[in-house]
Amino acid sequence: VSQSRYGGPNISVLYCEIVGGGNDESDAWPWNDGVSFRATGNGDNFRLAYCYLRDFGRCPIFCSANVDNVIIEHCYFRLFESWTGDPGPEDDEHAETASVWGGANGWVWRYNLIGYVEGTGGLIFEGDDFKVYGNIFYRLVAETWENGNGVIGTWTASTLTGCKVFNNTFININSGEV
Repeated sequence: VSQSRYGGPNISVLYCEIVGGGNDESDAWPWNDGVSFRATGNGDNFRLAYCYLRDFGRCPIFCSANVDNVIIEHCYFRLFESWTGDPGPEDDEHAETASVWGGANGWVWRYNLIGYVEGTGGLIFEGDDFKVYGNIFYRLVAETWENGNGVIGTWTASTLTGCKVFNNTFININSGEV
């Protein structure tokens, strides 16, 4: 689902499975993201609910534009790719469960099941007035996650204002990953 190509404001995507192209070990275009917002205002008032998102070569949710008032609820997120290239960091493909930046405001993440966090982190935001509540973050015992900024956070040099994180459950998550 690419809002910059096919969408506009005031769209809902409900009751579906969104499957990526799997591990592609590439940072080349087109990126293997799930739901993608790349045009300012083109995804305002978007709702994603009751969906299963899995097997992406990058981010299940990607927003690089000023997109406001997005609700992600009752979804299940599992498996995406983040890898370190060879020979150096310029070949890396970072990923997050959600990569939301570019002036996004008023996003709500509620009642989701998030079973995989890798790369930069889980829900990685930059903007204002984010609400994250009622979610379950879990890691299978047999898995290890390598992430830099936790399951809910921001990029190292970014800030959040008016963000509220409450009533979430963390299962088998190391204290340094929260």
